[in-house]
Amino acid sequence: MVTGGPPPGPVDPAVLQTYFLDSINKRLEDMTGVLVSMMPKVPEGVIFNPELTVSGDKITEFNILEEPEAGNKPWFSCSIFNDGPDDVFLMANSYLGKFRRLGTHEGLDLDFKAPKLTKLYFKCGPVVGELEQSAALRITGER
Repeated sequence: MVTGGPPPGPVDPAVLQTYFLDSINKRLEDMTGVLVSMMPKVPEGVIFNPELTVSGDKITEFNILEEPEAGNKPWFSCSIFNDGPDDVFLMANSYLGKFRRLGTHEGLDLDFKAPKLTKLYFKCGPVVGELEQSAALRITGER
């Protein structure tokens, strides 16, 4: 403590305001880096509703990155509903794994928690007699 001088007076409001604004600005700069790094991990809230018809046991590829109706960007999640008339088998991102069966009037939700969903693969069962199996699909994707 300094002695011998006049006691300190109130702080000038302009000085105090400058100090607080500078402090707020510094904290916002720190947060901007965090927000920019999180942006690819936060869904945009954009919903896409493509429809697809699959027939036969040949693999049908739905490439999300190349389909304008899919937004041309990876999806975070999607819901698939099979309107039938037959079962459909599906796989996400790579056709090297196992196909999952989706029965008639069944739905399936896929959630990757990040923009990783780029391709969907579909096929129906083999030809029975002369009838080729088919399925109409409704897809709702979120990016």
